[in-house]
Amino acid sequence: MKTIKQIISEEAKAAGLSYETLIDYNNTLRVIAVRRKAMYRAHKETDKTYTQIARVFKRDHTTIISGINYEKRRISFCDPSNNNH
Repeated sequence: MKTIKQIISEEAKAAGLSYETLIDYNNTLRVIAVRRKAMYRAHKETDKTYTQIARVFKRDHTTIISGINYEKRRISFCDPSNNNH
């Protein structure tokens, strides 16, 4: 099983960003989108709680929940098999 830090590193590398940029308080839309994807993956691919994920991201657990829910909606909207739109 991957660690949260490994997932963050993978997402950062794929986006051409540094690990530090993703956990820093950089709030450009590009960084936010990559950070949300990493949050979502951390939730799906690890057995960690929202609070544990939040500690690694240096965020509050409610921010993690919000980011995960946003990414779920984005995935659902972009999924061509979803006939709800």
